[in-house]
Amino acid sequence: MRNGEGRDVRVGDMAMPRQVAAMKRDVGIRVLGPVEARTAAGWVSAPPQQRLLLALLALEVGQVIRVGELIDAIWPEAPPASARPSIQVMVTRLRQTLTGPTGGVVERCGDGYRLVVAPSSIDVQQFRLLARAARGAPHAVAAVKTFDQALALWRGPALADVPGTTKIEAIRFALAEERLSVMQDRISALLDIGRDRQAAEELAGMMTAYPLAERLAGLLMVALFRCGRQADALQVFRDLRGRLSSELAIEPGRDLQSLHQQILTGDLALPTTAGWLITPVARRAPGEELAPGGCDLHSIPRQLPTAVAHFTGRTAELRVLDNLLGRVGSADGTVAISAISGMAGVGKTSLALHWAHQVAHKFPDGQLYVNLQAFGPLPGPVRTADAIRGLLDALDVPKDRRPTGIDGQAALYRSILASKRMLVVLDNAADEEQVRPLLPGADRCLVIVTGRRRLTGLAACEGATLLALDVMSQPEALELLTERIGAELTTSASETAIQLATLCGGLPLALSIAAVRAVENPNVGLGALAAQMADAGSRLDMLDLGERASSMRAVFSWSHHNLSRPAARMFRLLGVHPGPDIGISAATSLAGCDVGQARRILAELVSSHVVTELVPGRWTLHDLLRAYANEQARREDDQADQDAAMLRALDYYVHAARSAAVLLRPERDLALAPFPLSTDARPERIGDAASAVAWFNAEHEVLLALVSWAAAAGLNGYAWRLRWALTDYLAMSGRWQENAASMRAALPAAVRAG
Repeated sequence: MRNGEGRDVRVGDMAMPRQVAAMKRDVGIRVLGPVEARTAAGWVSAPPQQRLLLALLALEVGQVIRVGELIDAIWPEAPPASARPSIQVMVTRLRQTLTGPTGGVVERCGDGYRLVVAPSSIDVQQFRLLARAARGAPHAVAAVKTFDQALALWRGPALADVPGTTKIEAIRFALAEERLSVMQDRISALLDIGRDRQAAEELAGMMTAYPLAERLAGLLMVALFRCGRQADALQVFRDLRGRLSSELAIEPGRDLQSLHQQILTGDLALPTTAGWLITPVARRAPGEELAPGGCDLHSIPRQLPTAVAHFTGRTAELRVLDNLLGRVGSADGTVAISAISGMAGVGKTSLALHWAHQVAHKFPDGQLYVNLQAFGPLPGPVRTADAIRGLLDALDVPKDRRPTGIDGQAALYRSILASKRMLVVLDNAADEEQVRPLLPGADRCLVIVTGRRRLTGLAACEGATLLALDVMSQPEALELLTERIGAELTTSASETAIQLATLCGGLPLALSIAAVRAVENPNVGLGALAAQMADAGSRLDMLDLGERASSMRAVFSWSHHNLSRPAARMFRLLGVHPGPDIGISAATSLAGCDVGQARRILAELVSSHVVTELVPGRWTLHDLLRAYANEQARREDDQADQDAAMLRALDYYVHAARSAAVLLRPERDLALAPFPLSTDARPERIGDAASAVAWFNAEHEVLLALVSWAAAAGLNGYAWRLRWALTDYLAMSGRWQENAASMRAALPAAVRAG
């Protein structure tokens, strides 16, 4: 690698990034031993609680730690009433400490804090960077030198002068496991270059500190065997077997037993067949990328489910995800995250898995997948503790080596991933709180999160890239139908295929279900299928294949079920409202609430992707969601409540339309007697003629739909009054066809009203 002057930067004999080469001079915060910060006057400590705060922030550098977590860590038993102010005071003092050579900044982010500083200035982060560099070394001699530099950063047990709470013990345990892993990899490199006697001498002492470590025992057995001490190597196995049996009631693992058998028979192929013990830096093929961490006892997880067949379109979204790859391994301490959100059936999981399979080879340490079950037929969502246990299972962490608490297990999970290049897919997430404990802390990992809600908190605090997935464009929808049905069939009925794509609203799941219908019944034809789906009352029935995952009604129900009660009610009322969209004043009247409540409810609906904000202040439903909402309103809501909601909305529209019409032509003021305003309707003040035109521009399609709806419902006074108010606007804007059609709809109502 070349620096700004065009010269290679090296550590020992190994080409290295500049930040790794300079790290020895840059450490400003130390946690691998007593917790200290470097100031202009030298290394200083701090009061115990402040040391703990510094350690927690340094271990999660760049990540937000909520104040509640800090309080629980500092006062695990009974936090005082002044805990939050005390945290603020400690943060203020810590900021003063870090203003010197360290150059760190403690930022407030929402209800939490994060430490912003170069990761290489913290000894534990530098330790991880050096370990990663050693594991990717071009040969074992360079690996040993770099492993030595990493281990030299340890000055005793991690967080040595911090009170030993449950959380701290879990962190110490996880860091000790990281150190042991590096020590073992260093010994492997020693064996790779033939320094067997040195390895045997060092391993004898290490086995005293870690008497149950199977990999250490295996390394010692290899070293002793190579030194011609076969009997001693066999005795190491017998001693370990006795300790495991008496203390844990288990036998040595299969790999160690196989190694024992090879040594027992004097197998000369031992150096290669014991590959699970030895980091293969010296045996790497030219150009081959080494899996970080080398070869070890554990299998590499490949958990990605099968990608969707006939994946089409989404070119722009795939480009966004491809760009995310550039952030992997950036050494800035942040994890590359993309949070994909969108309405039910829009293809979030399909996109995530399709892309994940395309780039899986770039993550040689494996791919992890968790279905968090926020939306689905199973009772969910998955508890974070269960998800972490599943991830540790996938990483082959023995249950007897796991901390008991969720904080400790999460720390262990992050520690394991710290030196790995892994892809993590967190599918079907509920919210940020469910996701955050499952995020790796290493910048070599990449995380894809999918969910129906917009996870804006991940963007604000973790720097996630938000990707809101919209319905397919017409060309993309036709491409999907062509892939599923066949080019010949869609070409012969191209107009019908376009109609079918429109009726499915560009939703990939709906398009796929419709395609299955077409393939299952080839004699029916696309035309008959489109005709059946054109009936809004039966459209959801046509998009139901009898299995919950392939039923639009079932898929929509999971979103509906997860809404708050006020939001679910508003969603159903929007299904009853006949207009193509709705403004805030009308929505307020429809729901019978105040403007602030309506905005909060609509924000929840938008965040959950069941409602779309077309432009600021106007909201709409996808046609299929509108059909589902209307169906649910008939099923769950009292008819009297629906009628009352619609009368409130009609009151609003009639009074606002009358005000706007009079502003367009004031001499009409006395031509229309206003209705008395409903108690719960929310009137709107329109100030001048320009505002009246703007209001009609936004609402005229809604008003036209309401004229027909009110006339059909027998609400004659509303029908003819709304049509009367539209007269001048439709004439001024040259909407002659709409003018005539709405007159024909309103005339019978006016006649009935006398």
